[in-house]
Formats: sequence, structure tokens, C-alpha cells
Amino acid sequence: MKHVTTHFNDHTFRALIEQSAEGIAILSAEGIPLYISPSIKKILGYTVEEVIALGLFKLTHPDDVSEMEIVLKKVLENPGIPLRGHTGRMLHKDGSWRWLEATVTNMLDDPAIAGIVDNFRDITDKKIEEEKLIHADQNLGYTQIHLKEAQAMAHLGSWEINFATGISVWSDELCRIYGLSPEDNLQSYASWISFMHPDDLDHVKKITAQGEASIKNMSFFHRIVRKDGTIRHLHSHAHFQFDGNDKPVGLYGVAHDVTDTKETEQALRESELFNKGILASLDSHIAVIEKNGNILAVNTAWNDFAKENGNLCLARLSKGENYFDVCIRAADAGDAIAEQAMEGIHSVFKKRKETFELEYPCDSPGERRWFVLRVMKFGKDGSKIVLTHQTITSRKNAEESLHRSQSNLKAIIENTDATIYSLDSELRYITFNQQLKNSLRQVYDLFISPGDNVYDFLEKLEPGEAKEWEHVYRKALLGQTVKFEKEFHVNNYHSYFDFSIYPIWENKNVIGLSCFAFDVTEQKRAKEALKESELRYRQIVETAQEGIWLVDENQVTVFVNNKLCEILGYEKQEMTGKHIYAFMDAEGKQIKAKLAEKKHTAEISHSDFKYISKTGKEVWASISANPIFDENGRYTGSLRMITDITSKKKMGVLLENANSLARLGNWEADLVGNTLYWSPVAKQIYEVPETFIPDPATANDYYKPGFSRQAINHAIEEALLKITGWDLELQIITAKGNTCWVRSIGEAECMDGKCIRLSGSIQDIDAMKKSAEELKDKNKELKELSAYLQNVRETERKHIAREVHDELGQMASSLQIDVDWLGIKTDGMGETVNERIVHANKIIKELIITIRKIASGLRPSILDDFGLNAALQWYCNEFQQLNNIECEFIEEFDDEGLSMELKTELFRMSQESLTNVMRHSQAKKVTVHITEDINKIYMVVADNGIGFDTGKRKNTLGLLGLKERAVSINGELNIISSPGKGTTISAIITKK
Repeated sequence: MKHVTTHFNDHTFRALIEQSAEGIAILSAEGIPLYISPSIKKILGYTVEEVIALGLFKLTHPDDVSEMEIVLKKVLENPGIPLRGHTGRMLHKDGSWRWLEATVTNMLDDPAIAGIVDNFRDITDKKIEEEKLIHADQNLGYTQIHLKEAQAMAHLGSWEINFATGISVWSDELCRIYGLSPEDNLQSYASWISFMHPDDLDHVKKITAQGEASIKNMSFFHRIVRKDGTIRHLHSHAHFQFDGNDKPVGLYGVAHDVTDTKETEQALRESELFNKGILASLDSHIAVIEKNGNILAVNTAWNDFAKENGNLCLARLSKGENYFDVCIRAADAGDAIAEQAMEGIHSVFKKRKETFELEYPCDSPGERRWFVLRVMKFGKDGSKIVLTHQTITSRKNAEESLHRSQSNLKAIIENTDATIYSLDSELRYITFNQQLKNSLRQVYDLFISPGDNVYDFLEKLEPGEAKEWEHVYRKALLGQTVKFEKEFHVNNYHSYFDFSIYPIWENKNVIGLSCFAFDVTEQKRAKEALKESELRYRQIVETAQEGIWLVDENQVTVFVNNKLCEILGYEKQEMTGKHIYAFMDAEGKQIKAKLAEKKHTAEISHSDFKYISKTGKEVWASISANPIFDENGRYTGSLRMITDITSKKKMGVLLENANSLARLGNWEADLVGNTLYWSPVAKQIYEVPETFIPDPATANDYYKPGFSRQAINHAIEEALLKITGWDLELQIITAKGNTCWVRSIGEAECMDGKCIRLSGSIQDIDAMKKSAEELKDKNKELKELSAYLQNVRETERKHIAREVHDELGQMASSLQIDVDWLGIKTDGMGETVNERIVHANKIIKELIITIRKIASGLRPSILDDFGLNAALQWYCNEFQQLNNIECEFIEEFDDEGLSMELKTELFRMSQESLTNVMRHSQAKKVTVHITEDINKIYMVVADNGIGFDTGKRKNTLGLLGLKERAVSINGELNIISSPGKGTTISAIITKK
């Protein structure tokens, strides 16, 4: 070792090497350490002796041993040539692995060294920073991927424009929104403005001009017209970018396609995507400084940096200059960084700190740079320190870019209506947007924080469905993208969400999940409503009582409904695809061809047309044709409503004949044109020639003066004033002077509150009127005859009843006296004779009872002797005894002043009503009630029997007889009954 150390004779350089943060080792050709600098203690924690005793290979990480052997082989093969940048891991004394970077040179042939020189330094912190940067870059990449996916899912495109170049860069989704391919992502303001809808162009130009003038962010709704002619509705945002001097250097923004919902929503803001270069490793700039600030030594990297940069900087000094003087001058000039550096260095000199670090900007003439200053003790006496300056510009730029990207992504996430959250591999929340936080708090009263486990919330949100969610999340953790629709029930409200769950990859491993949920409740309900509407439409179309026929611009059948198939007798498949000519005869084709020559208009046309059915039968149809035009006004076909009027056509002919037979004519008065039309039948009724043209001013003169003419004039005045109609039977005097009864019917038609037309019919009812008068006379004669016959019949009954009672009654009484006498005279003549006498006596008594019943049935004498009330009371008692039905008579009127005819009819009506009760009602009780007032007599017979439906049962002879009796005495009969509620017969007779 003594021979080796003699080569290091310059005290200062040796001190620099001995106390440097970097280590130096001299190795043999076999890699055995011959010399190790004392800095090994600071780097690996071992003493020089411990390292020489252990050997470098034993301290090398097992995974790096083979690489170290390869490096040693290359060094031996290339004497005198430095092998730079070799890195590997060495075992620290505390058990940790430290990354070392080495420059190895074969100087075995140099007699002054006679060994392999290994200059190495601890780059563990640098490696950690590199790992952080790589991880940050990967996260940035994942963020960009997820952002691109989110843009596509949310129909949100982004763009950015550089004012210096005037070129705008569009995202893939924005290109899709504008109908462009992703390759067309470079656009200009002129090309962008060319997409504007003509109606929105001035508005958009005004907004952009105001934004440029005020340098304020912009947000506006507008429409675009794609190259294929389709129109999209967008909500656009634009934000200005500024440089360090707050000068606008560009714009970035987003465009949200809101066409599908056509509702104004707050659009997503999306910032520009920043993607900076990968940070590179930096060499350290090293200097040794005394306590007074003098720079004792610097390495080559320090000097090179000082030469390359001319402005004042903490790292731009060379050996021999005073570091503190420069810092003091800078601090006095207001440089706060220089003052912080001075305080940090002094804190190490004064042993308040073991080390000191400071990150600071240090710009070159053409670039903004960042460095980190590290200060550590040098030497045992504490009179020196080692300064290292390492550039961290790449890391700072990457951090700034990442921060901006994360800020932009956060703005997008927080301004979207979607629920977005991410989970780690243990399904704990990493991040989530405000939408999820607000939803959980407002709907479920739950509060979420990063680190919370998703299952803790699922048990509260959807009890019992945790297993289903576990299956979904586990599937995604296995690397699958999971998409599904989920229904939620909250307070009887149903909502639907589309979930998309993406795995987050790192080094081919899934480290978490990125989750998106979109509320599709309105779209779901809209689809269901559309489905129901389509179903209702199809049901309406297929159950319509009109035929529906849809044809294209070439008159080829596109669709027919069931009714049209029924009308023409074809199946749907037989009609679909065929020209409408296929269903016409030669005449119809000619007519249709002429109509087709006319230019199509937007007006609905109406016509009657004849078709030929499948069986060859002529089918007349009323057609209402509605033309269909596309958005460019081009005729594309028509929708025809078909009504089968074949029967109507036939009926029209029959009606025309019937009108002639029925002497029914039509007329129409045009009040605007002051014209009057009479149909041929109407002219026949008025007995005027067929060529006669009626005059509106004198038409009513045909009505017979007096009531008829006054009535028709009044009816017309009322119709014109109140827009009403009339139906009158009046007399006219024809042109030939004949008087004729007519039925005049008319109605008014108005427009905008003014009567413009009168129309109606006139029918010759003269013969009918005369027949009615004759019938009326006959009915009067029949009623008088009926009343006469009733009186005759009652008189005859009264006479027969008296004859039966008086003559037969007396004879029966005499016969009974004689039989009683024989009974006395024959007493003792034997039992047989006595039995015959008793039997004869019994027969005679029954004969007397029968005679009385016959006489009472024909005409109760009590009616003539004691009046109606006594007769009805007697008859009700007899009815109750004979039929076992409780019968009550209620007397509430005086019959003294009634004629015998009226008393008889009231008694007979009561008698016949009770007979109907006995035969049909199955009643337990019946009441006969007669009352009166000044003008009328009221008779009511009511039972509690089974009743009947008066609407179904026809008038029987018994009921007709009752009605006829009521009419004969100037009265009317009413019957009230329903099943299970008994029957009430009431008669109301007007007193004469």
C-alpha cells in the first residue's frame, strides 16, 4: 500500500480526493481492491480496511455480479480507455442497497498506478428520483389514456392552438365530433369557423372577437354542420395560456357534443395535454469550500458548467474565488435564494445540521433551469464543506407538466356529470370527483374519504348485493374491462347508471381500477317511452278502422296495415314492394298517371278512387294523401288513409232513388255569393220546372202566408243570429197554386264568427200529414167507442148481477125453505132419508154463496149502495181472506161528488191491479191508497213482491187494459218496478 500512496503527492488534490463525496478505488486485474478512498465510509458505511478485507464482489448485489464481471473483462480488453456510466448496487453496512455509478479505466500499464482505477459515486437518490419520474410519467400516460377514454365516453373533444404558428391540434374525439378522421387533427381558425351553422356564425364570431379583445375565457353553445350535412349541437369552452410574463401565447379548450340529449348542460372543461420528455440523469458539480468561503477545489463538471453559463449563479464560480462574496452580493441585490444558501452553508459549518439541501432556479441565457444544492461536512475538523450542484430541470419541468395535466384532468373530472372514482388493488378509494361525494352525501347521507373501502359503502347503498359487486371488481382486477348497467332504488325513485370499470396496469400487473358511472335514467326512460309510443303507434295503426298505405317516391308500396289488407283482400307480403298500379284497372291507371304528372305540394289531397281487390271485385275508397318530404324538401313518398266507401257509393245511388220516392229534396243558400240551389226533388215539390233558378230574395214567398211564412222567416233569423238549426212542419203554396204540407230542416254554417251558408232539406209530407189527421180522428172514435162499450158492459154487469142476486137468490132461498120443510115432515122415516135431506140443504147453502160471489164479481152492490170507499174496503178484505196476502186500504178522499162512471173505473182499476198482484208478484203485502187534491185524484197500488224489469217486459193485455181505463177517464197510468223491489201502479186522474 505504501507504494501505491506515493503516487498521490499533491496535498490539495489528495485532500479533494480523500474528502470528496465520490469514491476512488484501485483494483488488481482480478478485481481485488488495492486502494479505497476514505469517502467509502460516507458512501457504504465501511472503513477502508473493512472493504479491502471483504472485497468488492462480496458487497455487490447478487443480480449485478455477472454484469460486474463483464465490465471487468471489457476494461482489461481496453487499456487506457475509460468505461463510463456503469451502475450497480452495493451493500451498505446498515443492510440497505446503494446504487453506485462508476467510471472504470485500465491503468495496469501505467507504472505510476499499476491498477484499474474505479471512480464511483452514490447515485441512490438520483435513482430514486428517476424511479419517481418514471412512475410519474407512467401515471401521466395512464392519465392520458383514461382521459382519452373519458372523452370518447362523454362525447367531449379537446383542442389547443399556438398563437405563434396559428395551428390548432384537435383530439381524436373532437375530430370524430366534427366528422373528421384522427389524421385530420391539425386545423386552423378558418377551417374551424367553416363548420359553423349559418344561423350561429355571427354569434360565434362575436364571442371569439370579444374573448380575443378582453383576453378572457369563453364558453358558448353553437351548432356545426359536418361535411356530410349532419348537424351537431356543441357546448364549447376556450381558455387562454400565458407565458411567464402573463402574455397570451395560445388557447386550449373543449367541445362537448350535446346533440343526443339536446339539453343545455354545463360542459366539461378540459385543459391541454402536456407530455414532456423523459428526464435524464445529471452529473454532479462538486466543490470544496473553506469556512471563509474560499473555493479550494472543483471537479471538471463544475468548471465546464461555469464556462458554459455567463450570468450570476451559485454554481458559476471557479477555484480560487470566494463563494460567500458572490452570495453576499447577490443577497444585497435582493436574491433571496443566495441568502437561503448562505444560511444553509453556515448551519452545516456551525454543526446545526448534518446536511443542507436547497432547490433553486438558475437560468441560462436561453433556458430556464433548476438545480439542487447539497451541502455536507468535509474533513474531521469541520473547517471545510463539500458543495454539490445537480440539475433537476427535467424533473421540475416534468413535475410542472404533471401538475398542469393533473389540474386539467381534475377540472374535467370535477366538471363532468359522470361519477368518476379510482380504487387500489384492495378496493380502497384513491380519488373521486365531487359528483360522487355530493351524491353519497345528498342521497344517502354518507361521507367519503380517500382510503375508505368501497364495501363499507356498498353495504349501506345496496344491502345484500355486495357479492355481486365483489364479482365485478374482482373480474376487473383480473385485467378485464367490465361494462354494465345498474338500477338503483332510493325512496321509491328508480335511477339507471352505465358503469365502465377499467384495470390500471403497471409492469403488466393490475394495481387498481378506474371507474366511470354515467346517469342514463333520462335516456332509459326516453327509450322506454319511445318503445311504448312505438307500440301504441303500431297498435293504433294495426287496429285503425281506416286502411293505411305508405308508398315511396316511385309509388311503390312500403307499408300497409291490417285494415287495408282486409279492404283489398291481400296479405301484407303480397302488397309490399308492388306498385299501386297493380291494384287498379285500366281506367284507374290512366287517371292515376295524369295525377302523377302534377307537381307534388305540401297540401293534403282528398279524392275518391276505385281499386280492384284480389278477387276482382271493385272497391271504392276515399283517399286522404299526405305527401312526405325530406329535410331538403325532396318528395320521398306519401301516406294515404283509405276508407272503404263501396257500400256508401251503393247507398248513394239507393239514397238518390229513395229521396225521389220519399219526396225528399235538398237545398243550399250561399250567403256570400247570394245564390240558392234546389235539388231536382225540391223543384218537384215546389212544382217548378227543372231549369228553374230560385231567387234567395223570394224563395220564402212559397210558404203559405200567416203562421208558416212567419215561422220560416223567424227560424232563418234565429239561425243567422245564433248559428242554430230548425226542423218545422209547415205549409207551402206551390207554383201551380196547390197547398202542400212540407217538413223543412235547415242549419247554419259559419266561419270566423260569421254565417256564410245555409243548407238543409225539404220533404213533401202532405200525404203523411193527411193520413195522420185521419188516424187521429179514427183513434178518437175508437176511444169514444171503447168508453161506450165499457159503460155498456158495466150496465150489463149491473143488470146481470141484480138478476142473479134477485131471481136466482130468491129461488135458492125458496128451495132451502122447502128442503127445511121436507126435513121436518120426513123426520122418522129413516136414516137414509135424513142424510139425503141434510146433503140437499148443504148444496143449497153453497149455491146461495156462489150466487152472491157471481153477483159481487159482476158488480158489487156495495159500490152502488155505499160508494167507492166502502166497496174498496170490502174488496181488500175479501182479497186478503181468499189469497192469504195482507191487503190494506188507505182512505184519504171523499167520493161523494164523484160520478158513478168514475167510481166504477177506479174500482175496476184497483180490482185489476190486485188481480195482477195475486197472479205475478209473490208479494206478502199490498196497499191500495187513494188521495186527492183540488184538481186531481191519485190512486196507488203498491206491493212488496219480486218486481220486474220494466224495460224488458212488454205491455201485457192486463197492463194495456189499465192504461186504456186511465185514458178513458182523462188520466194517465205509471208503473214503477225493478227486480226484487216490488211494483207500484199509480194513476193520476184530472177532475172534470
